[in-house]
Amino acid sequence: MVRTILDSCGVGKRAVFHRTSEIEMKTAPTATLVARLKREAKLVARAKQQSHANALDEAARAHGYENWHELHEQHLQHARAAPVPSLDLPIDPRLPRGFDFTPNDERSAQELAEWWDRPFALSRPDGGFEVRCLDGGAWDRSTWYGSAKDIDDAREIAARMLARWKKHREAPVVMLDVDRVVVARMEQRPGDGITELGVFGSTNEAREFIETLREGAPPA
Repeated sequence: MVRTILDSCGVGKRAVFHRTSEIEMKTAPTATLVARLKREAKLVARAKQQSHANALDEAARAHGYENWHELHEQHLQHARAAPVPSLDLPIDPRLPRGFDFTPNDERSAQELAEWWDRPFALSRPDGGFEVRCLDGGAWDRSTWYGSAKDIDDAREIAARMLARWKKHREAPVVMLDVDRVVVARMEQRPGDGITELGVFGSTNEAREFIETLREGAPPA
């Protein structure tokens, strides 16, 4: 069933909800599906003057779930079960002199090119490994990612922790700059600088913009 609905500015949009009877099985609870249904539910809630929670439940049922809670829980399980990609992890590499005693903004371009966001493993006396990475988590040294019992465990820790840190580092933040409210992405590597994503008249507008980015919708 296709509905044409109006957003708050009166612009017509189309949200597509299939009837439950038309769906033979549950749609895979991917991040893309969750983000899309959140956006569509907001539009439907406005158009029908119903609660956002009810619109979310309706959207979930249209894809084979009892309610939004069930869809969201299965999405979390789906994300946790996703395989972690393996990394080519250097073991006991020869690091530059003073590697863990140098401010990141004083490192050479060659050192950053070779070691930034590149996890490595250091052997321990017990046969295990310590996993570290130069990623900006510390201002003058590599970040400790964890201890591993063997090299396979070390690779998994490295991949998981690097992905988690990149997601955190890339997340947009609100910055107050004199009479401006700026949404920006902090520098991802020494020397890159801060990237402005938008300038707004209030912190509420800035937060709404960040929420739009999180849900995967293109900025207005």
